[in-house]
Amino acid sequence: YSTFGYGNIKLSSAHLEAGQPLTVEADVRNTGKVAGDEVAELYLRYPPSASAPIRALKGFKRVHILPGETKHVEFALDPRDLSQVTEKGEHMILSGSYTIFVGGSQPAEGAPGVEAKFQIAGEKKLPR
Repeated sequence: YSTFGYGNIKLSSAHLEAGQPLTVEADVRNTGKVAGDEVAELYLRYPPSASAPIRALKGFKRVHILPGETKHVEFALDPRDLSQVTEKGEHMILSGSYTIFVGGSQPAEGAPGVEAKFQIAGEKKLPR
């Protein structure tokens, strides 16, 4: 069977102004002996707040990888992807420290994947 590993996560910026997009890149490697498909999932962890979820799935890519091969995946997150719905029902981009995780499942202890942190400065209300 196929076994997959993740590495080399790269963000377009570690510091964003509220409203700017973010690009995330990572490598997925087939460390097994058989070709297979992997679904690389991108999760966003928000700064702690009363209305923020623990994490949110913001993208996924299915890639076919031969044994020993590495594929590069890229995700583009627009301002709406980086926003959260407040208790008032508004889509807001809030300032704070965020974490991106790219892996084959949700982030958990021992789950294969890579993560990176970035900061958002300022706040921005998005249209409905």
